[in-house]
Amino acid sequence: YTHPELTERMWINAPEDINANGQFDEWPSTELRNGVHGDLNETDDDGNGYADDVHGIRSQNAYLDARNGTHTAGKGIGDTGGPPTGSHGTFVAGIIAASATNGRGMAGINWHSRIMVVALGTATDSSYPCEGIVYAVDNGARIINASWFLGKTGPVHALEAALSYAYDNAVV
Repeated sequence: YTHPELTERMWINAPEDINANGQFDEWPSTELRNGVHGDLNETDDDGNGYADDVHGIRSQNAYLDARNGTHTAGKGIGDTGGPPTGSHGTFVAGIIAASATNGRGMAGINWHSRIMVVALGTATDSSYPCEGIVYAVDNGARIINASWFLGKTGPVHALEAALSYAYDNAVV
């Protein structure tokens, strides 16, 4: 989210952007830096189950219950010290949405799109992506780039339920 090609393209969860400046200020809301209070208050300001999810979440072994659609929550990006940077996700996000208007290196294939961070960490079975898919759908994503590899098999019914949830909500 701090990469110069992506800063203009980041999705903002407005209720969690406490100082309403359209960016993630990753310091406590009680702290003033250069005249700006931070966005971190450890409170779920929008009632979606995640505190400080200004740009998205970092999934933490979440699981979608295929029988009733409930899921356990991971943490907002602010709760975990920020999203990963310089990783595969940053590379893929640049291909998709790098800014065409900042006068820097490249333009993505859709430089008008917004990037929502949904970091999965190390996916070791199919339960890991479920929370990310549900979060993206519930927060307005229209297209999900699922750029991950499952190293082991797991409860496939949970992944099927999450993918069906996206499909049922017209998310590609």
